[in-house]
Amino acid sequence: MCHTAEREKSLLWVGITLGVILGAYMSVLMPVRGPAVQSKGLLSINSLSPAGATVGDAGFTLIVNGANFGAGTTVFFNFNPRRTTVLNSSQLLVSILDSDLAQAGSFSVMVSNATPRKTVSAQFVVSPVSTDTALTSSLDPSSAGDAVTFVASVMAPAGTPTGAVVFMDGLNPVWTNLLSGGLATFTTSLLSTGTHWMCAIYCGDGNCLASTNSPAVPQVVGQPSPEIATTTILGSSTNPGVFGQSVVFIAKVTSSVAGAGPPGGTVTFEGEGVSLGTRILDCTGQTAFLTESLPTGTNLITAVYHGDGFFLSSSSMVLTQMITKASSATFLDSSADPCVCGQWVTITATVVPVAPGSGTPMGLVVFNDSTNLLGTGTLSSGQATLTLCSLKVGAHSVSAAYSGDSNFGTNTAPALGQTVNQSGSTISLVSSANPSVRGQAVTFTAQVSAVAPGSGTPTGTVTFMDGNKSLVTVVLVGGQATYTTTTLNPSPHSITAVYNGDSSFYGSTSGIVNEVVN
Repeated sequence: MCHTAEREKSLLWVGITLGVILGAYMSVLMPVRGPAVQSKGLLSINSLSPAGATVGDAGFTLIVNGANFGAGTTVFFNFNPRRTTVLNSSQLLVSILDSDLAQAGSFSVMVSNATPRKTVSAQFVVSPVSTDTALTSSLDPSSAGDAVTFVASVMAPAGTPTGAVVFMDGLNPVWTNLLSGGLATFTTSLLSTGTHWMCAIYCGDGNCLASTNSPAVPQVVGQPSPEIATTTILGSSTNPGVFGQSVVFIAKVTSSVAGAGPPGGTVTFEGEGVSLGTRILDCTGQTAFLTESLPTGTNLITAVYHGDGFFLSSSSMVLTQMITKASSATFLDSSADPCVCGQWVTITATVVPVAPGSGTPMGLVVFNDSTNLLGTGTLSSGQATLTLCSLKVGAHSVSAAYSGDSNFGTNTAPALGQTVNQSGSTISLVSSANPSVRGQAVTFTAQVSAVAPGSGTPTGTVTFMDGNKSLVTVVLVGGQATYTTTTLNPSPHSITAVYNGDSSFYGSTSGIVNEVVN
C-alpha cells in the first residue's frame, strides 16, 4: 500500500511538472503581447492580491486576477493544492494557510485548468520579519577580573529568531555565539579597567532580518572614568532639496579618546533652535532623522548630542540646508465631452507635485479657451473647478495655467479638447381662436425652447405651414414667433410651425393644430 501511495504521489508530481513544462513551451510558441491581443482561450495570471506577505502572517484569501479560468480550475501554492473558488473567468479566490507563510522565500502560485489541461504560474513572495536586539549586563559596574555575562535578546513579531549574534566592545568584535530560544550570551572576566561600550549585532537567518539597533551598554570596570569630550558631525542626504522631498540628516558622535566609546544616548535635530525630533544613537554612535516638512528657503540645521554620563554633550556645526520650490503638473478633465450648446460643463484642474517633491499645491488656476479667458478657480485639496454653459458650438481647446505658490512652481496643463454640438429644440404651437369664422383674425403663436441638457434661447426663423403649403416665415423674438391671418377659407386646416434652426440649435417641427374655420 505504501508503494502504491508513493507511486501515486510521484505520478502527481510528474503530471504537475509536465503541465508547467508544457505551459512554458506553449508560451514560447505563442508569446503574449498584452491583454488586448491575447489569443482566445489563453490561460493567464495578470496579478495577485496581495502580491506578498511576511513570515508569520495569518492565512488569508488570495485573489488571483487573470483570464480564461474554467469551472474546474485549481490553484497550487508551492505545488500543493489549495481550496479554490472560481468567481468568474477572470478571478479566483484561493485559501492560503498559516503554514504557507511559515518560511521566507519566493513561492509558485500555479493555476491549472481542468479542461483542456493548461497551467500558468506567478511568484508570491514571503518576506523575512524585522527584528529588534537588546543587550543586558549581569554585573555593572564590575571590578577587574569579575566574570560579566552579557545577554543579547533578539525579538521578532512572529517566530523565534535563530542564527548568530556578534558581541562588540566599541567597534571591535569580541565574541560570536548562536541564539537559543532567542537569546545569546557572552561571558568574560578579561575586561580592562575603564568604561567598555558593549553592543550586539544580530546577523539574521532565513526568516528574520539582521538588526544592529542594540543600544550600546556602558560596562564600567573599576572606577568610572571622567566624562570624555565628544564631537558631533552632521550631514544631509540631499542638499539642495525640493519642497516635500525626503531629506535624511545623519549625525555621528565620536569620542575624543581613542578606544573609548562609541558614545550612547540621544541626539536632537534642531532647525534654527526649534526641535525637529530626537533620535537614539546606535551602537556605532550614529543616528538619522528623516523629514519631508522643511519649508522652502534656507534652513539652518544643527545636531545636539546630550551626553550620557560617560560622554560630554556636544553640538555640530550649523548645516545650511536649501529647499527650493518643487515642480508641479496640472491635468484637466471635463464632466461632459462632447456636450451640447447651453449644457453646464465642469472643467476640473488637478495640480500635483512632481517627484521627488510632495505635498498639496495651493493658489489659483486660470482657465482659457485658446487665448480667451474663461475664468479662474482656487485650489482646494489640489483641485480647482470652473462650471460654465457659455461655450459655443464647435471644437474648443481648453487649457489651465497654475500660478504656483510659495512651495510649488508654475505650470500649464496640456490642452483639453472640448466638443460642443448643437442642442436639440422643441416647438409648440397654439391658436388664438379655434374654431373661428371666415374673416376672423386668428393668431398662431410658436414657442421654441431648448431641449435639456441644452439651455438658452433659440434664434432664427419659424415657417408656418398649412399642410404642405408654406404660409409665412417669421423671425423669432425671445424664442417666440407669431402669425396673424384673416384669409383662412372655411374648411379644416392642418397648421404646423417649423423651426429652421440656427448655429446653436437643431430645427424642429410642432404638432398639428387642426384649425376649423366656419
